[in-house]
Amino acid sequence: MFELIQKLACSPYAKGLVARISLTSSSNWTLFVAQAEANLWPGPRLEIEFDPSKRQFRLKFFEGGFRKEPWKRTAEADEGFEVVERFVTKRARWFRKLAQSEPESPSPSSG
Repeated sequence: MFELIQKLACSPYAKGLVARISLTSSSNWTLFVAQAEANLWPGPRLEIEFDPSKRQFRLKFFEGGFRKEPWKRTAEADEGFEVVERFVTKRARWFRKLAQSEPESPSPSSG
């Protein structure tokens, strides 16, 4: 989980995300990620839990009050950042992904 947090913090997406971490009752760490502080609990938000015994991330995306069942995905420890990056650029569309040659930070999506 530390490596994923470090990669997110150093990524171009860091300025556009808010995150909090919590230790769950199952002794696994959960990272809560949203675009704004106000969205951390009601949504839309991404929850990332790391299971050290399986060396896997479990991701759940809660869109907000109108959708009951969250989107879910499992990722191996070594692919965690890439899966989160695809999520914020393609699934949630919180950012657009930059081409390899673009030096700027990714643009937050306008909606």
